[in-house]
Amino acid sequence: MSHRAAEVESFRRYIVSTFRQLVEALDGLDEQALNWRPPAQETNSRLAIVAHVLGHVYQRTSWEVAAPGERDRRDLGSVGAVGAGSGT
Repeated sequence: MSHRAAEVESFRRYIVSTFRQLVEALDGLDEQALNWRPPAQETNSRLAIVAHVLGHVYQRTSWEVAAPGERDRRDLGSVGAVGAGSGT
């Protein structure tokens, strides 16, 4: 296996492991728990943090696989609450 192929495989394993951990961390949480925010200014919900991580992974993999993608963090504002009236 070439150095590049080994590097890509290592990154792939890391990403898959991270996704599994994210799913496990959110699995079984109700709306209130998914939307909970620490009692401090400018904090994010668990759901928004996961969306941020996924956006970062998408951006990084697009750099490696194709061409750099522009990441618009304003879209994270649309990752609001889940549940009644949220459209989810």
